[in-house]
This record gives sequence, structure tokens and C-alpha cells, in this order.
Amino acid sequence: MISEDLTRAQVIEYINGRLEILKLDPRLAIGTWLDAEDGRTYLDIVVIVAERELAVSEGRKYNQIGIFDLRRKKLIRTGGTGTPMPKFVPFEQRLPPLVRGPGKEDDERI
Repeated sequence: MISEDLTRAQVIEYINGRLEILKLDPRLAIGTWLDAEDGRTYLDIVVIVAERELAVSEGRKYNQIGIFDLRRKKLIRTGGTGTPMPKFVPFEQRLPPLVRGPGKEDDERI
């Protein structure tokens, strides 16, 4: 969803309409950011991964404008336009399986 004036009601409606997708993988979340260049707010399903290279690669693959580095709190532009691609791969097929190390229930490594 792209908006120049995003409201609380729109955010709630967006999240409620995507709960089933969010349940598919614990790395999926709702993300929002304001593009200072065009003044629009973007609301989207995002994937949280630890590896920068994977994040940049996936961002490019899906024509994303950029990815956000949560640790450095910095946008990294990927060269995409943000226009949805005509044939999206279903969310459940986009990421490699989640691998958890033995005895590390909270460890989300790819």
C-alpha cells in the first residue's frame, strides 16, 4: 500500500487483510517507511533476515526500491522501482526453510 497520508484505520485494515500470510513464516512482518524523495509512505509485508547479502538479493529480485538495515537504521536502495511484478512467487516459496540450531529455539538462521 502506498499513501501520501496513511491513517491508523488503513494500517489496521492492511494488517487484518494479511494475517494469514504473516502466519506463514516468523520472518514475515509489517513494515512501513516514508520515502523522503517522493513524500509517500509505503506499507508492506517485509522479510526480516540477518544476512545483508540475502536481503539485497531478495530486494532486487522483487523490484523493491530498497531494503532497511534495522541495525544501522538506514535505507539501502536496491535500484528497483517498487512496481509489483506481474508474476509474484507465493510468500511461502520465497525464502529458504527456517533452520534452528539444536537447543536454540530463538535462533532464526537461514
